[in-house]
Amino acid sequence: MRKELRKLRKNKKAFTIGDLGNIAISFGVAVVVIVVMAVIVQTLRDDQTTADTAARNATDFGLSALNTLSSFLPLVALAAVGAIVIGIVIRFFLQKQQ
Repeated sequence: MRKELRKLRKNKKAFTIGDLGNIAISFGVAVVVIVVMAVIVQTLRDDQTTADTAARNATDFGLSALNTLSSFLPLVALAAVGAIVIGIVIRFFLQKQQ
C-alpha cells in the first residue's frame, strides 16, 4: 500500500484548479464551433426550397447530428468538473498524509 502511495505522489497527474481555465476555454470553443456549424447548416437548409431533394435530406441529417452532438455537452462539462473535483480531493489527501 505504501509503495502505491509513493508512486501516486511521485506521478502527481491529478487535475488542479489551475487547469480549470484551460478546460473552460476548450469547452467554450467547442460550443461556439457547434453553434456556428448549426447556423451554417440551417442557412443552407433554408435556401433549399424543394423538400425531397438529396441536398435537403443531407442538411436535415446534418442538423439532426449537430443536435445529438450538442446534447452531450452538459455531460462533458459534468465530467470535466468531476475530474477536477476528484483531482483536488486526491491532492488534498496526499498532502495531508505527508
